[in-house]
Amino acid sequence: MPSLVDRWWPQFGRGKRSAVLIRNQRKQWGSCGTDGALRFNWRVVMVPPPLLEYVVVHEFAHLVVRNHSPDFLGPGNPNQPRRPRSPP
Repeated sequence: MPSLVDRWWPQFGRGKRSAVLIRNQRKQWGSCGTDGALRFNWRVVMVPPPLLEYVVVHEFAHLVVRNHSPDFLGPGNPNQPRRPRSPP
């Protein structure tokens, strides 16, 4: 997971890289704290790599827009990650 954060940091990050924390969250794949820390559920590492990358990029997008308002979810928002396609 830290390697994915390192790969996406140049596009979303501002300054020093945020902390990446692995937690035992019960209801979330990940979250982005007000301090910029990226928190991920340890279970997310078991999903297919495209979905894992989606979760990482989704949380990065919260560094720009802090909620799930239309500004975050709008189809024209370049910060909204593309959802991975399901395998056939």
